[in-house]
Amino acid sequence: MRLARYLAMAGVASRRASEELIRDGKVIVNGQICTEVATNVEPGEDTVKYKGRQLHLKNYVYIALNKPTGYACTAHDPHEKQTIFDLLPKKDRLFSVGRLDKNSEGLLLATNDGDFANKLMHPRYELEKKYRVYVTGEIVNKAINAVSREGITHEDIFYKTKNIEIKKRTENGAVLVFTLTEGKKREIRKICRALDLTVRSLKRTQIGNLKLGELPVGGYRELKTKEIEALLKLTKSDK
Repeated sequence: MRLARYLAMAGVASRRASEELIRDGKVIVNGQICTEVATNVEPGEDTVKYKGRQLHLKNYVYIALNKPTGYACTAHDPHEKQTIFDLLPKKDRLFSVGRLDKNSEGLLLATNDGDFANKLMHPRYELEKKYRVYVTGEIVNKAINAVSREGITHEDIFYKTKNIEIKKRTENGAVLVFTLTEGKKREIRKICRALDLTVRSLKRTQIGNLKLGELPVGGYRELKTKEIEALLKLTKSDK
């Protein structure tokens, strides 16, 4: 792996700050000062030191959770009886990557890797997230399409989606699929309210290229290495 990522995973600094440390000659690899940012190291084989201390990788955890409704994403709120951390393993101090409001469900990531979380949440990368939303009310195609083309303002806040697809019409509404690249608070619910639609259920089904799949409600699994790398790859290019 790249030396800067190794430093970040060892808790030295963020990946970008680690690159500066390397350029400044502050990192020792196998007894030699290393100033090449592109240097690769093999965990368990190469010896990496910073400020005279040998570095070891932290035990990072990356989890996909199918959040049920009724669970808050906050870790410390005495007013919340149920939080997502009641569903996650207790051995690691985890935090959520972004949030889903208490009445929403679906795919949520949790980790103890701050660098990973910050990259996925940074608005610059416009990481796409998909939501399946059941609404009731009159479905007006022109109004729905306008939210993606021109955007919409509700309570003095401007919202614009990447896309809204009418997946299926029902007797009193529709199932919509929202694609968002930003995370304003209760964004989908505010947009629906502006369209005179009532949200009956809201489920996040995808983050980047990671899909919820068959993960049971309230269940979780650890991400595979290739899934972690695929998510990080989406944050590589500047937009």
